[in-house]
Amino acid sequence: MTKLNLPTELLQYMENDKYVFINDFTGWADEDIKLDGFTYISAMEGNGLRAKNGDAFVPQYSTIRRANHIEAQLRSIDRVNNKVNADKQVVLGDYFENLPLVIITSGESLQAFAPMFSDKLELAIFIRDLHLWQATCHREDYAWSRKIEDMISLAKFLYRNNPNKVKSIVDELD
Repeated sequence: MTKLNLPTELLQYMENDKYVFINDFTGWADEDIKLDGFTYISAMEGNGLRAKNGDAFVPQYSTIRRANHIEAQLRSIDRVNNKVNADKQVVLGDYFENLPLVIITSGESLQAFAPMFSDKLELAIFIRDLHLWQATCHREDYAWSRKIEDMISLAKFLYRNNPNKVKSIVDELD
């Protein structure tokens, strides 16, 4: 099997009885969330991103932001003792060291993430790996299908509107 180039630890904490806690009230400084070529827009319940060409990505009832600097807590739920365990503290940008990372949260829980690729091949590998992750771990799970589709849509939106993307012949491939 192909080695997945995904942060599997992060994905495993987006499963049942686990979650990635993101404090929605911290880390919003302009210099931290600035994303070249994009502006943030208000939405009914949350916010969205607008590219310079007017293209927009607005996740429903969620917030979206650049998150390389965000500290998150990987948590698990102990149903026997009725408590939440803080298993590990992580910095989200460490999972994709050299790429801008954008996250979608809802209720202070990570719902989706995508790095902003500048190369279409890297984007294709990310999409392939998400599909492989779903196929091996969550075949019939509707909630995971939605998360995977949200991550793919976000990654494509970021790539399509990345002002720093590398132009190549594979850009012509759909």
